[in-house]
Amino acid sequence: MSKILIIDDDISFNNFLRDYLELHEYMVISAFDGIQGFRLYKSEEPDLIITDLVMPNEDGLGFLSKLFNNKNEKTCKIIAMSGGGQIGGEEYLNLAKAMGVDKIFQKPFPMRELQKGIEALLV
Repeated sequence: MSKILIIDDDISFNNFLRDYLELHEYMVISAFDGIQGFRLYKSEEPDLIITDLVMPNEDGLGFLSKLFNNKNEKTCKIIAMSGGGQIGGEEYLNLAKAMGVDKIFQKPFPMRELQKGIEALLV
């Protein structure tokens, strides 16, 4: 069973995504900012990370920067998602893609598309 780490400060969306993924037989752990997400990444060693990019405390780009700089290589697949922010969701997603994430999604997105992306990355 693949383990997925969700990092999203929107509690309702985080819970919805967790429930959806657990229904599809993934083991899911959740964090609500990049600081907590990085701690869980180190202790839980997930197969896939799904991170929002706009969050308080430490945003997704800060999390990704720490992740890529810490290991000099990623050890799991990463999906970044964003619905906006000060410079806009598309710009954040482009930055995340340039940093090395595997897939990007602009919120809102169809859950089936996310599921296809997850399946493709976890083959």
